[in-house]
Amino acid sequence: MPKRLERASLGIPEHPFGQDGRGLPYGELGEITGAILANRSAILGELALGFVRKRFGHLLEQEFCACPQCDKQLRSRARHPRKLETLIGSFPLERPYFYCTACEHGFYPLDEALGLASSAKQYDIQALEAWLGSEMPFETASEAYQRCTGNPMSTHHLHDCANRIGESLGVLDVCPTKVEVEARIARLALGKHRRPVMMMGIDGAHAPLAPNHPLARPNGAKGTTRRSKASESI
Repeated sequence: MPKRLERASLGIPEHPFGQDGRGLPYGELGEITGAILANRSAILGELALGFVRKRFGHLLEQEFCACPQCDKQLRSRARHPRKLETLIGSFPLERPYFYCTACEHGFYPLDEALGLASSAKQYDIQALEAWLGSEMPFETASEAYQRCTGNPMSTHHLHDCANRIGESLGVLDVCPTKVEVEARIARLALGKHRRPVMMMGIDGAHAPLAPNHPLARPNGAKGTTRRSKASESI
């Protein structure tokens, strides 16, 4: 495919900076950087795809592969496309698919070689949105992501990403270690007569509630506990 048609199919303008009547790029730096940011995803996505083709070209054109479970030689059944979204840009990727009937196992060697996430949004995006979602409100995190990357990110996706990561974490995974707690207490107690009281906030975490907590007594029953998503101070 000619380069001009390939760029057009990817939505990359022939003159990403725009041109004035003299055929020169617009002079203001803000217009130049704004044009680059607006088209960065397609431009850098095409660049990333070029690196993938150069480094993993043999897997893009692979016709035979051994089954990772039984070592049987398999022939490629088809080439399946998917869209990849990364922090630097998005690009389509078409790769061969293999299926072993004996093991009932299907796989994409290129996906495994690249370490791809199952979703379109790759791990670099997931890591950033998890950090943004944990440091600020989802609405602010969504706006910050779009301003910094030029790509949209919904508050719904930010919320789902944070919850998905948080589901596997318990109180002991996110609270300070014993050494850190003792160091903080010692620092706060220095030069004071009264012993300091430590409060730990668990915002939106699934944590066991004390038996005498009102939320832990459904229907007024005593001596029972349940796990509830709530903001508590311990």
